Amino acid sequence: MNRKDILDLLEASPFEPFRIHLTGGKTFDVKDPDSAFVGPLRLTLITTPAGSKHEEERIDFIGLLHIVRVEPLKQAA
Repeated sequence: MNRKDILDLLEASPFEPFRIHLTGGKTFDVKDPDSAFVGPLRLTLITTPAGSKHEEERIDFIGLLHIVRVEPLKQAA
């Protein structure tokens, strides 16, 4: 994926959460467009691990070249 593809997903109105799949098999869920920042070569994600407190946020740096695909997250019924 390229920078524009990710920006289009983040700027979609309405925003739809999505899952990023990386070359190594790891995935990241993007549930809030304000938690992702796209640079020329990498995506920066701020996430809160499940079950943790808000202050336990982590930052992940993902090379755009390692993003294999994205898929929409299923919305709860």
